Amino acid sequence: MKYRYIGWKSQRFEACVSIAESAKNLVRSMNLGKLIGRFPRRFDIVPLIDLEATANAVGEWEVTGGDPQFDLAGFGVIPLPAGPYAIRAVGGAALDQLREASIYIDTGSGFSEDTRQRIRFFEESDGGFTAYCRFAAPVTRIRFDPADGSRPVFSLLQLEFEPTSAQEQAARLRREGEGRIRLLMNLVRLLPETEGAGGAGRVCKAYLAHLPDFVTLRVAIPPYHADLAQRYPKAEFVVVTADDTAQMTQHLDWCDCYFDPLNALRPTYIPKHVPVLGCVLDLQHMHHPTFFSDTENAMRLREYGYVFDRADLLVAISEFEKRNFERFYGVDGIHVAHLSGFMAEDAGLSRDDIAAARAQSCDAGRYLIYPAVPWVHKNHEILLQAIALLRRRGLDVPIMLTNTGAKKDRVAELKAVAAQLDVSDLVRTESFLPESTLLHYFVHSVGLVFPSLYEGFGIPLVDAMKLGVPILTGTSSAIREICGDACAYFENERNAIAVADDIERFWLDEDRRRALAEKGFVQGENFSSRKMGEQLTKAIESLVERKKRDAAADAPTFRREKRPAIIERLAVFALYLAPLDADEIATLREIEDINRYHAHLFGAQAQVTVGVDISLLRDETLRSLFAKARRLIVFDSSKPRARELATREFSHRYNDALYQLVTTLPQSDSLYRANIMDALLMGLDLNPTATHGELDVGAANIMLDPPPTEIEGVLRYETRRRSGYAVVDAVIRRGGPLSDLYNGDIAYLSAFCTRGTRLRFPGRVSLPDDSRAGH
Repeated sequence: MKYRYIGWKSQRFEACVSIAESAKNLVRSMNLGKLIGRFPRRFDIVPLIDLEATANAVGEWEVTGGDPQFDLAGFGVIPLPAGPYAIRAVGGAALDQLREASIYIDTGSGFSEDTRQRIRFFEESDGGFTAYCRFAAPVTRIRFDPADGSRPVFSLLQLEFEPTSAQEQAARLRREGEGRIRLLMNLVRLLPETEGAGGAGRVCKAYLAHLPDFVTLRVAIPPYHADLAQRYPKAEFVVVTADDTAQMTQHLDWCDCYFDPLNALRPTYIPKHVPVLGCVLDLQHMHHPTFFSDTENAMRLREYGYVFDRADLLVAISEFEKRNFERFYGVDGIHVAHLSGFMAEDAGLSRDDIAAARAQSCDAGRYLIYPAVPWVHKNHEILLQAIALLRRRGLDVPIMLTNTGAKKDRVAELKAVAAQLDVSDLVRTESFLPESTLLHYFVHSVGLVFPSLYEGFGIPLVDAMKLGVPILTGTSSAIREICGDACAYFENERNAIAVADDIERFWLDEDRRRALAEKGFVQGENFSSRKMGEQLTKAIESLVERKKRDAAADAPTFRREKRPAIIERLAVFALYLAPLDADEIATLREIEDINRYHAHLFGAQAQVTVGVDISLLRDETLRSLFAKARRLIVFDSSKPRARELATREFSHRYNDALYQLVTTLPQSDSLYRANIMDALLMGLDLNPTATHGELDVGAANIMLDPPPTEIEGVLRYETRRRSGYAVVDAVIRRGGPLSDLYNGDIAYLSAFCTRGTRLRFPGRVSLPDDSRAGH
């Protein structure tokens, strides 16, 4: 009986579907869709979540959560045809406060973030409210989200969609924008989402959503971004194939202010009368030039220099970057527009939603998450070394590394390091994930771990705070400004031992993580896309007013003075390899301060990175000694090429200097002393054709060898290769034939041996010891 009943229901359902399909086919055959599409259509609003009807009046609603949603009922079998529409509110009141309203449309593939259109209701002279939208394809279902984070009270009974023309819609938007500043924004160089638009894409879309509330916005876009016109109907879009002078001039003549948010400035000629608002996201290359190749550094200096020279006003994404602009380019009057956590904003989760989701996380699936493209400054290797140390203490801490898709070579390097340290099973890498999937991993993680060495802002940090995810992060650049006391900080994100200690405390202390999450919710409220748009608008208004004053006074323009990038004198990689004999261990145990010891050997000006075999850290005395090193890399020298991988990491990440030296310590009869190293560096300064200098116990004078012959170069290569690919015990000049190469691989060793010119320095010169070296 039960199965017969179910079968009857199934047959009835199939019959209904058949009737509906027949009706649709009839509509198509009679072309009724086009006929009906010429007339307005009204839809009842049906509350789904986070909305409650008030007792004050019929049709009055109160938003009760972070993601309020209405369904529009009454579509039937006839879709809304493609085209522009005026959305009229029936029974509407107080709709002008819905500044973050959106509609989601279904054209056959369901709702998604890609189908979202921001709308804004304008109040008519008769007291009614109208918004505008545009559909690129027929629409079969619509969801209306009246708010995004705010909790307004408003009235609404129905939404009426009236077909209109693109010309009528544009004219209406122009009328609404009368008296407003006309802003031209250049998004011509914005990459497609599938090719790495990334954070820049999220920032630009936030501007598209909010700037039209404050200015009349025209946006130059490439053909592959033409769909933005449907998603952001409050802005005017013009399609150009290049942001050159020929295609941009008419739009520059139209605008009151020109804004290029894509970390450069085009076109290369912008008339003097046009007020230009410039945006550079960060000046990382000025603090860490060795994080970039010589080609990349030259490009950044050229492109950013043009921004600072031509822009009439600069906008920075943090107070930290504002200080960088002042320091390196001598600019003033800089405006700051903080970014936000865009994924968290789009999710619209309430604190109750987040608490429920995090409560579902089970102990069996615990992990820390690090969402970062594996650029050098993101410092991924330190995490792998830290969890390797923790495993040897008996604690396994899994790490999920996301956003790794754009750097496959770096991912291969990270996997090699994990294999060398026997933690491959603890490391999971994910390329670019759908936002819903990344959100899931965020919310269900134990916490966000973030050892980055440089952040102009730190979007994932704000995402984590808004989502109640506790944070353990570094202290560099803008991070303290963004996070305040709402996160835990590494004591030293450049030392793997210190990082391991901090991760262990963070992982095991649930009460501390819970307290940090609560603080994060509060701190995260300081940032939003809306505030970002408001802050940028203030900069635009200030610039337009100042430009008018300068034009009236005929103020002269000038080129700003630039300061050089920060680069150290000498970077040293001091390797401590296993096994050590009893005398060497005794020598290390006598050292009270590892940093003073290195200063005695290499001079106080040397930036020393320690490379230590992981097996040596079983000795508690040695572990405590090395834990105080300013920079430390852990590796397992019993594994093939482990020393080379560690040397390459040093050469790429910590070689912030004009000269580098890799050597092995301790040495019972070391040639290195602070005064000798200082003299050797001066000798290299005086002999710019020398690529490197070596201490030579047999030399009685400083001598510059001639360039090696082909045979000599091959013999040098074969001699050094027997000891590995790392070039040791040579003070090597940055640049020249070694440009864009990194010590520790074959290409570097080959160039060093075959194209390098050696300066030989007496290794036994009688120089007084410099007692100040350790101070």
